Amino acid sequence: MKVLRPSRRRLQRGERIEVIWDDHCSHHGWDCDDRVKPKLERIHSLGYFVKQTKSTLLLAQSVDEEHGSQAGTGERLNIGKALILRIRRFGIVSTPEPG
Repeated sequence: MKVLRPSRRRLQRGERIEVIWDDHCSHHGWDCDDRVKPKLERIHSLGYFVKQTKSTLLLAQSVDEEHGSQAGTGERLNIGKALILRIRRFGIVSTPEPG
């Protein structure tokens, strides 16, 4: 029986993904130091892959598909790769329709 493993192919622009990562947590106002827990918060962010560098991954919440290669993105989130625990693909690629 052949075991299927997750694809290691590169992420494509417009591909829908979930990024599970640890983010900082800020506490506002006055409080006793023993009640404030210094820890990172586990975050699940859903969106469209835009691009990545060696140290960051750019995720967009909205994609303009009507302008082909000039398509824009909105509500972008730049996540440090050192904080990323897992990336899950949704298997749906956003591609501009011919027009």
